[in-house]
Amino acid sequence: MDEGHFLRRHAKAGRLDAHPTDNAIVVNYEVAAEILSDSGIPVGIADAKRCQKVIRVRSLSEDTDIEAFAENILSQCKLIPPTRFPELCQLLAFLVSRSQSDEFKALVAEKAKEQQRQKSLLDHSEKTEEARLSEIDAYIEYLYDDVRQRIRGTALILQIAQKPENLEDLALNETVMGALARVLRDDGQKSMELSTNIIHIFFILSSFTSFHDILKNHKIGVSCLKTMEHEIKRYNSWQQSLKKKMNALKSKKSEEATALLDRYNEQCFRQESLLYVAVHLLLNLAEDTRVQIKMKNRGIVQQLMGLLERDNVEFLVLVVNFLKKLSIFSENKDEMRGADIVNKLVRLLHSPHELLVHVTLGLLLNLSFDTDLRVRIVELGLLPRIAAIGGQADAPMRFVLGILYHMSMDEGTRPQFAAVDAVWDMVEEVLAPTHDEHASVEVLALFINLATDGACAACLCHDDGLDRLVARALDTGDPLIMKLVRNISRHDVAIKELFLKHIDALAAAMLSDVDDDMLVEILGVFGNLVIPDFDYLQLLEEYSLLDFINDKLLPSAADDDIVLQILILVGTCLADSECANVIARSGVVEHLMDLLEARQEDSEIVVQIVYVFYQLLLYPVTRQVLMSHSKAIEYMIDLMNDQNLAIKSMCDRALDIVIDVNEDWAKQIRLRKFEFHNATWIETMQQDSPLAASVHDELERDPLYYDDDMYAADGTDEDGLLMMPGEGDTRFHHDNPRGLGTHHERYEYYHDNYGDDAANGAYTHGYGISHGAHGDGGGYDDGGDDLDIDATGYAQHAAFAAEHDSYGLC
Repeated sequence: MDEGHFLRRHAKAGRLDAHPTDNAIVVNYEVAAEILSDSGIPVGIADAKRCQKVIRVRSLSEDTDIEAFAENILSQCKLIPPTRFPELCQLLAFLVSRSQSDEFKALVAEKAKEQQRQKSLLDHSEKTEEARLSEIDAYIEYLYDDVRQRIRGTALILQIAQKPENLEDLALNETVMGALARVLRDDGQKSMELSTNIIHIFFILSSFTSFHDILKNHKIGVSCLKTMEHEIKRYNSWQQSLKKKMNALKSKKSEEATALLDRYNEQCFRQESLLYVAVHLLLNLAEDTRVQIKMKNRGIVQQLMGLLERDNVEFLVLVVNFLKKLSIFSENKDEMRGADIVNKLVRLLHSPHELLVHVTLGLLLNLSFDTDLRVRIVELGLLPRIAAIGGQADAPMRFVLGILYHMSMDEGTRPQFAAVDAVWDMVEEVLAPTHDEHASVEVLALFINLATDGACAACLCHDDGLDRLVARALDTGDPLIMKLVRNISRHDVAIKELFLKHIDALAAAMLSDVDDDMLVEILGVFGNLVIPDFDYLQLLEEYSLLDFINDKLLPSAADDDIVLQILILVGTCLADSECANVIARSGVVEHLMDLLEARQEDSEIVVQIVYVFYQLLLYPVTRQVLMSHSKAIEYMIDLMNDQNLAIKSMCDRALDIVIDVNEDWAKQIRLRKFEFHNATWIETMQQDSPLAASVHDELERDPLYYDDDMYAADGTDEDGLLMMPGEGDTRFHHDNPRGLGTHHERYEYYHDNYGDDAANGAYTHGYGISHGAHGDGGGYDDGGDDLDIDATGYAQHAAFAAEHDSYGLC
């Protein structure tokens, strides 16, 4: 029987802040929960939740006894420990001083004025008489009268709809629903108040999904879209008219201009009341994705984006929420991108209204999945603003971190984070211990990506940041923090040298009983430490790493990720010639050959093994050790024509060294290259084909060599054709089947079908019938760009290629 579990909650006090616009103190705290067994023993830890409590102190004044007031707050709010009493007194004194400043008084007055202006858009009708459900038939009769009576009838029906107990009777009354839909469709554009009342009724019904089918049957969504389109055109007309009138009033008294603006603002408020209920109704109906598609086809995205120019905060919050919902689908997101939506959101993101800023961040989070829109966010300078919002007490960190993480995915954007101070304030969340000893995954993911940039890595190392990160990673055993450390270690020598003081701690952790994910990251750190004059041999001997390496290289002894990092570490150590000699004689080569045979399908492991072989070939002593294992050379010969360009290039470089030092191997390598290069011709000649038969017939007849007297002293043949440069005329004394044409035609044939290299090979080797002197020399050049690989750089490159193999963080 499973043991019962209980939760024990406890709060941890955070910082105290003064409210930015009110006489209040903001208490930040964190609620954590422990999971307890029946016996009261902790068996687990639940996720912590960040919370805030606002303590309003409106009675605070210059005459207030600050200390007594603070003691009263402490007695009533248990979230503030008594040790914070001095800090609380300082905050109260600051609030008193601030409340007396002219600037704060002006801010309070502006806030009150804004609250008055931003009255609810749903309070658009005055209640002049009491409506009763029993008199609904009389109200329906009003809908067939003049406009005034229709407005009166719809206002009364609206009163009925505002009582939840009446909604079902109202929705099932086909006469009422049909009459309201008809009036909206036929006469809605004649009166803004009439349209507002009717759509408000339908909006209330749309709040319940059980009534959506009724609204769809009466095509209420279509009517709302038409109403929105009409009102947007009307608004544009008002703006043009206002502009003309304001220009005409420039030379007149300001009272007339003020009166004109007041009338315009009143009209806009009435219109926004109508648009608010219409947009809200459509938002409710958009729960059905099929309805969303219809809305999209009717231009809902463009209409909503046009509404972003309004000033009413309540209305803007609704519009942004609707756009956020629509932005989930790529078709809508692409349309928003085409209309430069990010540019329209800049003003909203700098709004003093927190709710509007928060919903705008939610929309930006959805948009930030698009690469082009992320670029646009950076171009408009929104990165510092988004990071600054994250530093606020009540910031929606899920949105902020999500956007910043998406931005950090772009390599070109990462350097810009280095100049944003608000980002680096978040590092403390990684460094500061929490109740569960693990930092936020989102924050870690952000900094793991940023650590791949040199400037950002330097910021992470500032003020002993690297020391604290390494200590934190080893204390908690968190592989994500160690991955962050690993990404830092990949940069220039100045940063790499900061790791020297941590070599002992990291090596001890690597040899201890850590989980595989942690081991991968620690090995990755050592693999990145390419430091001049570093004594890798001492590292191997002091910690007996060769035994550790050989054990991990045994087939099936470790996961592929661990094996890959072991190989990178070996490649890094081989930069030291003394270390290379010890490694070569430790049995590593034998293990690598077994590993190559077992993991030949894993391209990353294969290229690292070949790189180790290449490193061993660089030194005369280790070269002899490797070449004594003929199987290793044979493996590289087999891989030199691999489809993977990295493997192919690495094999070419390694075999070039073999060719220079061993003639026997050189012949085999050249022959294999020749066979691969002329594989098509060889395959044709081996088949029983007309072409092969033609060649055979020619060989049975007279010798095909040209006579010496066929060539003139000026280097041309008897037909005046120019001889190709070479060692005398030996190039043209190869067997040449007349059925295939002259050597010029042969060149053109191979050039057209296989490219320059094949054509030159045909010239040089006579189609594989004879191997002339011009076929000797270096390896086959495929015409591509050579990889610049040296004894140290390739390990870094391979480590970088393996950076993103876990966690999906970049």
